[in-house]
Amino acid sequence: IVRFVLGQNSATTLTITDMAGRVLQSVEGDFVKGENAIKVSAGKLPAGVLYYQLRTENSIATKKMILVK
Repeated sequence: IVRFVLGQNSATTLTITDMAGRVLQSVEGDFVKGENAIKVSAGKLPAGVLYYQLRTENSIATKKMILVK
């Protein structure tokens, strides 16, 4: 689960990539102001270091995560 807080209602895209920048999973949706969460299916993702990028109409944030299976 990837949790995030928005300052306003916004169309948002969560993109998960590997270290080479290949897109492994992408989720788009309209989310509300305040706390939100996106459930990610880890079954199709490889173990190891991955990056996720949260893109809204006004901002982009990129974080690193480690997936252990």
